Amino acid sequence: LLPEHKLYNFDDEEGYLKFMHGFYLLMTGKEKGRQMMMDTICKFLISGNRLVATQLNRLYDDAIIKLHEKKKESII
Repeated sequence: LLPEHKLYNFDDEEGYLKFMHGFYLLMTGKEKGRQMMMDTICKFLISGNRLVATQLNRLYDDAIIKLHEKKKESII
């Protein structure tokens, strides 16, 4: 899920795991995943780690796009 760039600080692995768990839940159709992902992004913003928050926000956006594409495919 995370890019190979060395821009991440893994001091807060729990946050990353929560984000990834939220991604999984979102992709399996559970709306709780969306909230978990946003909570994690907010946590990093509050802690002052804007770089990680921005990167996770991009991953969140990508997940939402994938979810909508998945829903379109299931309708067709």
